[in-house]
Amino acid sequence: MARKIVFLLVLLLGLILASVSAYAATDDGTTAPNTGLTNDKVSSVYKPGTIASIDTASTSPDAAAASDLQNSIPPQASPGTEANIPEEEEESFGYEKYILDYLDPAAETTENFLVNIKWNQKDPVNNPLNYVLTGTVKQDSENGSPLIVMLFINADGVYIPLVCADGSNVIEVSGVAFVSRTDLLYLGSDKVNEIRIIAFRKEDADNLIPGVNLQITDKLITAKKTVIIPVPINLDSVLDALKVK
Repeated sequence: MARKIVFLLVLLLGLILASVSAYAATDDGTTAPNTGLTNDKVSSVYKPGTIASIDTASTSPDAAAASDLQNSIPPQASPGTEANIPEEEEESFGYEKYILDYLDPAAETTENFLVNIKWNQKDPVNNPLNYVLTGTVKQDSENGSPLIVMLFINADGVYIPLVCADGSNVIEVSGVAFVSRTDLLYLGSDKVNEIRIIAFRKEDADNLIPGVNLQITDKLITAKKTVIIPVPINLDSVLDALKVK
């Protein structure tokens, strides 16, 4: 009888130990055969077609800087409305915001009813790309509103500012004439500098109408380098020519 009781106790103890071992084996995070369990807890959260969430508290400094930059961009206006730009920032956009539509190479030109500009090479030998601009205002309003002349040059199909000697492509004229200087882009007979001149009165900047208060002029210039070829002079022949017969 005592042997049977001892045998039952040993058997019961063995069953208890086997149960504890089985529980520990299924709780260590390993994959059990023929089950959907996985030890990759990160990948198990992601499902195709979903976007993983990002902990904003652990965002990197670069991401935070990008977020600040995005927040600093003024909101874009809906079609048909004006952008809500603070007055102190609006001035920094310059006159370009008024004439962007007229920088399309396909935009039609107008007559020169505001200003005429002549282009002359400054130094065709040493710097053939340097040109002098001489402008003459054709109409001078009585209220004295300055004339704004903007210069652009076609570079690979896109009009970019043609910067003058003062570091700007905008010339503000208060009188009836002006002189400036600039460098073109292309040198040689096979390269044409396509220049676009946009002129308007400062008071009309926010209400421009081509041919009415806005002048659009295209100018084509081929900048050629002038080469001075020395001509040999025979001194004896010159002296003989100067002799009095």
